[in-house]
Amino acid sequence: MENPKSIYDYIKKPVRKVINNAISQTGEIPSTKSGRMVSYESGIEADFAQILEFDKNVEYFIEQPLKIPYIGEDGKDHEYTPDFLAYYNPHVSPGKHFPPTLFEVKPIRKLESDARVLEYKFAAAKKFAEEKQWRFLIMTENEIRTPYLENVKFFLRYKYETETEEGLVATVMETLEKLKEATPWEIIAAATSNTTRRAQLLYTLWCLLAHGFIGCNLNEKINMQSILWHKTASMYD
Repeated sequence: MENPKSIYDYIKKPVRKVINNAISQTGEIPSTKSGRMVSYESGIEADFAQILEFDKNVEYFIEQPLKIPYIGEDGKDHEYTPDFLAYYNPHVSPGKHFPPTLFEVKPIRKLESDARVLEYKFAAAKKFAEEKQWRFLIMTENEIRTPYLENVKFFLRYKYETETEEGLVATVMETLEKLKEATPWEIIAAATSNTTRRAQLLYTLWCLLAHGFIGCNLNEKINMQSILWHKTASMYD
């Protein structure tokens, strides 16, 4: 497998710029992993970019990462640009040491309507990935628009929060340690009866969950009755 550093040396920025148009939803999301604003050219790409940003296993990702040459149905030379490339940190989640992965993000209807053209692109991408010992995966709304995505969107607003009060953090963690497993409501209720203090503890609890210090089943929508523990889940669980 390639030295991870060679990936960063090889791919520094997108090879193609996303162009705003009236047909598709385009925009940018902030990414601490990419160290810049990441562009998207559809709503489903925006959703998937947020998943990559949140997933603790993802170390770095880039949109429109590279061009893959292929011969199309017409017999002519073409180039295909996958939507994302993600590099995974092998030290974060034992048993989930994924190789670098190229992602194509497409609604099912587009896969069906453009199947003939996409067949050649995807065959070239799969071959390219195999030669580099990478993966090539196609992601649709079935894999992306799930309760996991709802949780990602909720927790991302807390993931950028770094100014949590140490005393509140200690209270949440010590209370959960005593309870072993507990719901958000059980944790804050056990910690204090003060209404203001409970609100502060709940905000702190969401921050700790967002940063992975407390775990929960992210594949089910989080609420005040969700069971929490000391291990986080990934979208691939």
